[in-house]
Amino acid sequence: MEQLSQIDPKVAVIAVAAVVGVLALALFLARGSRSASDAVATTSGRGLVGLLARIFPGRRTLDPELRAELRTVLLQADVGTKMADQLLDRLGTAEVDADSVAEKLAELLAEQLAGSGRQLDSIKRGGVIVIIGINGSGKTTGIAKIAARLKERGDTIVLGAADTFRAAAAEQLQTWGERLDIRVVRQSAGADPAAVAFDAISAGQAGDATVIIDTAGRIHGDQGLLNELEKIIRVCGKARDGAPDDIFLTLDASQGQAAQDQARTFARIAQVTGLIINKIDGQAAAGFLVPVVSELQIPIIAVGTGETINDLAEFDPERLSRRIVFGEPYA
Repeated sequence: MEQLSQIDPKVAVIAVAAVVGVLALALFLARGSRSASDAVATTSGRGLVGLLARIFPGRRTLDPELRAELRTVLLQADVGTKMADQLLDRLGTAEVDADSVAEKLAELLAEQLAGSGRQLDSIKRGGVIVIIGINGSGKTTGIAKIAARLKERGDTIVLGAADTFRAAAAEQLQTWGERLDIRVVRQSAGADPAAVAFDAISAGQAGDATVIIDTAGRIHGDQGLLNELEKIIRVCGKARDGAPDDIFLTLDASQGQAAQDQARTFARIAQVTGLIINKIDGQAAAGFLVPVVSELQIPIIAVGTGETINDLAEFDPERLSRRIVFGEPYA
């Protein structure tokens, strides 16, 4: 205590001020860090318009410098280099602001996406559908949603639990089948997936039913699993001439470029006839869909907008373009 009493008061004041200053600086930096992360999260949820606001503080002429910045923004939105360049060419060189560019981009993207959809009612009654995609892409839930929609139009449905690698997958499909009062054909865990597909098609033919076959959530880079998928498709043709009538690929809208790579890989080994886009109700802007449908010429058959059985929407180019640009809800 005696030593403390001998401290010069001026020194003590300076020391306290220094400590307070350090604490204030730390608090400021922490707040700045949180604000930056919040801004990123907000931008990802709002679509392109959040990124455009950063490079358009006011009206600007679309000169080479601004066009380069805008191209970077389009690439960040996963629309791809080819599409980014096409969009920039269509924008011209006029004086614009963020709002006018955003509206024009939404218009151009809607034009590009026009004709890239397919109605759910185009699915053949009494046909065979194989659903493919990686784990976590909403495959099993997507099957249930489509089954419910087809049942509403009067189809008899049979589900084939050909994902025999995970017992939980068959159980999940069985649960959906019970909820929807739909028959599920399954075998024990580890059984031959192609044999399950064969049995499901045979059961469907007996009742003139539409058959929807679930498959294992294959990692698109695993050649062994991809070979297994090819086998399932071949066996479908043996069970019924011309089967499968459709092969739908599920994609997770939040995966961006990774989902685009998945689509390319699956399209090389299977004749994919439709895309089911899931999880578009979250932070995903889904810009990657523009180069996917343009490059692969695969139509979008349905868009999953939530987790409930009724959260399934038809494809609409204007709604998707506004989702990409403005982050507006798709539903």
